[in-house]
Amino acid sequence: MRKIKGLNRVLPLLVISLLISASMSALLGENLSYGPLIKKNIPTITVIIDDIGNNRLLGLRAAKLPPQVALSILPHTSFSDEIAHLGKQRGMDILLHQPMESLTNLSLLGPGPLLKNMNRRQFNQVLDENLKVVPFVIGLNNHMGSLLTADKQKMNWLMEELKYRDLFFIDSRTTTETIAENTAQVWQVPTERRKVFLDHIDEPEAIAVQFQRLLSIAEKNGHAIAIGHPRENTLNFLEQKLTHLDGLQFNLIPVSQLMADISSIKSIKKLHDSTEPVYVDCYYFDLNNYNYPRPKSLRLMRDSIDIIDCLIH
Repeated sequence: MRKIKGLNRVLPLLVISLLISASMSALLGENLSYGPLIKKNIPTITVIIDDIGNNRLLGLRAAKLPPQVALSILPHTSFSDEIAHLGKQRGMDILLHQPMESLTNLSLLGPGPLLKNMNRRQFNQVLDENLKVVPFVIGLNNHMGSLLTADKQKMNWLMEELKYRDLFFIDSRTTTETIAENTAQVWQVPTERRKVFLDHIDEPEAIAVQFQRLLSIAEKNGHAIAIGHPRENTLNFLEQKLTHLDGLQFNLIPVSQLMADISSIKSIKKLHDSTEPVYVDCYYFDLNNYNYPRPKSLRLMRDSIDIIDCLIH
């Protein structure tokens, strides 16, 4: 029988490669045992746990959910830094759970709220401080905000800052009057809306119903976002349910992956629409009362008082 040239040299390398591959597969299998594997062409869901930071034990439990789950952390809370570091270490997305003024229950806002009566400098300063105290933030969603998310001026201020910082926005939709998602789209800030609150009623049976509603929406639309909270019933349910999504034929994906997918789709659409004018109607304005997007074509001083800008149509 004729010998294959070089086979004696190739076989040892092949054996070593197979051993390494098997070892890596075993290792990855162990690391991913708490989360479902990604399958193509099936509906996807995203889960965000917000109101994180005040309760250490429940916050740490939330940070041990599958790494595809996102943690949205309240600023200036006792355990925000510790929980953010654990979540980041485990590969989770970290969001700022930004308090925003609401129509009711103002006592529940907590520290670092954005308020309707703030001028532009106050607004930016509060947002800056909140982003500094919560590490690893890649986006944010609103905590409360039934008043502020319906305010055109303040939402334009917010989206300009998110655009400047390359952050995305998830609209928690605490009011049907919200314009946050639409304003983000005008600013070309990656954005999506919450479809389901998992634990608006904090009972196991109600949470199960809401999770099934999440799956139904995802099956119909291809994807859906749920928001839950660091509560015993919620964590008990998710710790069990999120490890069995394979059998339900759903993918659990990180919010960062969803935002990247949305950005890619919009970039492709923008290329097709690039022949149409975007900025028209230039005018002067006062920065403290500024409520329209800045054009990319103009480099504006951020502390200017009376400068020219153009309105997006």
